[in-house]
Amino acid sequence: MRAATTIEASSFDHWPAQRDFVVEAEKLGLDICWVAEAWGSDAPSALGYYAACTDRMLLGSGVIQVGTRTPVAVAETVITLSNLSGGRFLLGLGVSGPQVLRAARCFVSTAAGSSARDRGVSPPGSRRWQDLLQGP
Repeated sequence: MRAATTIEASSFDHWPAQRDFVVEAEKLGLDICWVAEAWGSDAPSALGYYAACTDRMLLGSGVIQVGTRTPVAVAETVITLSNLSGGRFLLGLGVSGPQVLRAARCFVSTAAGSSARDRGVSPPGSRRWQDLLQGP
């Protein structure tokens, strides 16, 4: 049997405490640390950071959102994390809630050059954008 823990990638203020938690969990003998994505932070960045801070513990994404990344971007991320961690990376793929996917489409829609208003998409920071982030 393996023992695992899960942490959430979150704001910069929490990174030192989360790093200390992961390092201590490895010292205590935990086998796996799963990193969940959260608003504003991605799991792969956190996993690369924790790979540099640990030696033995397996590190997994729980989950990488497939609706917001291309297949090639996921593949490159997986290869990089596997190499950075010395083969300790475990891939967890999944889908997100509708508010994340709607918000991601707003970024894509507004990035192509014409204004968000021309496309009928609310720009980030607008009241409609805040409604999308909060979900149903």
